[in-house]
Amino acid sequence: MIYEILVRRLPNSGYNIPDLTPSPSLFYVYGAFCGDGTLDQSKFGVKLGVRNKEFAKSFKSHLEKLGLRVFSWVQTQTNASGKKILVYYVLTNSMVLFTWLQSQPEVPPDFYLDFLRGFYEAEGSRTRNQVMFRNTDKELLKWIGEMIHSFGYSVNIISMKQNGFGNKPLYSLHLLGGREERTHFLKQLNPCIKGVAD
Repeated sequence: MIYEILVRRLPNSGYNIPDLTPSPSLFYVYGAFCGDGTLDQSKFGVKLGVRNKEFAKSFKSHLEKLGLRVFSWVQTQTNASGKKILVYYVLTNSMVLFTWLQSQPEVPPDFYLDFLRGFYEAEGSRTRNQVMFRNTDKELLKWIGEMIHSFGYSVNIISMKQNGFGNKPLYSLHLLGGREERTHFLKQLNPCIKGVAD
C-alpha cells in the first residue's frame, strides 16, 4: 500500500523507484539493512558501510535487481585501535525504498531465509562451536529468533559485555544444538560470507 501511494505521487522520470514486489532480493536487502544499514534523511539515502568486499558487492547486486541506481566506493578509515582499515560503502537514494524500510514491514514466511541471510551477513558470525548474531536491539534479536525457530532450530539470547557500543547493552543470539545443526542451518542460509566453507 505504501509503495502504491508513493509511486502514484511521483512522476515516472527522475526518481529512483524500486520494485517492492515481495522477492528474495527485497528481503535480503531488508535483512542486511536491519543489521548494518543507515538512512540519510536529507537525501532519502539507504547506505551500507562494511569491511567485507563480498558482502558489499552482494548488497549492491540485490539493490540493482530491484531496479535501483546504486553507487559504491571504498574509504580508508582508522578503527578504535588506530589501525587503518578499508570500508566498502553502498548507497542508493530512493524515497520509496527509504519510506518502506522506515515502515518496518513484516517479512512473509516465504522470505524468512532471504531476510536471515542478509542479517547474518551483517550481524552474524561462525566459530567452530557456535553460530551467533549480535546486536544492541534485543527485540530485533527476538524477532530473528522466531524466524530461526520456524525452521525447527532452537536459540537463546544472552547479554554480552559492552565492547565499543557506547552505553547501549549488547546481546547475542546463539543457535543451540551441535555441529550438525550448525552446518545444516548455514547450508540452508547459504550466505556469501561466513558460511560452511569459510
